[in-house]
Amino acid sequence: MLKSIKSKIPFIFLISISLFWGIYYQGKHPLNDFGNANFEWLYLLDSLIVLPVLCLILIKSKKEAALKALMLCSIAILVGSYIIPEQNKFLMHYLEQGRYGLLALIVILELSALITVYLAIKSALSQQTDPDIAVERPIKKLFKQSAIANFLCFETRMWAFLFYAKHIKPNYFTGEQHFSYHKKDGSQANLLGFIFIILLELPMMHFFIHFVWSSIAANIITGLTVFSLLFFIAEYRAVAKRPVSISK
Repeated sequence: MLKSIKSKIPFIFLISISLFWGIYYQGKHPLNDFGNANFEWLYLLDSLIVLPVLCLILIKSKKEAALKALMLCSIAILVGSYIIPEQNKFLMHYLEQGRYGLLALIVILELSALITVYLAIKSALSQQTDPDIAVERPIKKLFKQSAIANFLCFETRMWAFLFYAKHIKPNYFTGEQHFSYHKKDGSQANLLGFIFIILLELPMMHFFIHFVWSSIAANIITGLTVFSLLFFIAEYRAVAKRPVSISK
C-alpha cells in the first residue's frame, strides 16, 4: 500500500506545481512583482530537476523511475508551454521542440506493443496456452508490476483481439468451466451498433470541428475517435472469444 502511494507522489507533485505556477504566471500580484518576475527557470527547476529526483527516490525500480520521469517531464513541458507567458520564454522554445521526440516515443511504444502481440499470440497458439497469460508474461517481465505494464497489457490485448481473434479459441483460457456472454441481451450486437454509429459520425464531426473550431483540434479528436473505434472492434471480437472462466 505504501509503495503504491509513493509511486503516485511524483504525479501529485506535477499537478500541484502546474496549478501553483499556472496561477503565478497568469496573474499580476506581489508574488511575481505584478508580472515583472515571470522567470521561466522557476517552473523548470521544479519540473525538470525536482520532479525526476522524486521519481528516482520514491520508485524502487530505476528503469520504471526513468520511464516515469521521462513521461512526467514531457507532460510538464507541455503544461509549461501554455502557462508561461510567451515573452518570458527562452529555454521553453527549445524544449517545446521535444514534442516530436515524445511523438516518436509514443510510436515506438505502439510498435513494441504490436511486436509483443505477434510474438505472444504466436507462442500461445503453438502451445494452446491462455492468451491473457501469453500477453502479460513478456510485458511484466520487462516492466515489472507497474502502471506502464498495465497500460501495455491493455493495449496489447486490444491489438491481439483486433488482428488475431479468429485464431483464439475459448478453450485456450485457463479454467475448468467457461461461460460465454456475447448473446446475453444482444451484447455483441450492441457493440456492432456503436461501431456503425462511430463510422457514420466520424467524417461529419471532423469537418464540423475543422471549419467551426480549428484543424488541429479536428485532427486530435478524430485520432482519438479512430482509436476508440479500434477498441470497439476489438471488443466486438473479444466478447465471443474471451469467456468468463471458473477454476478451483
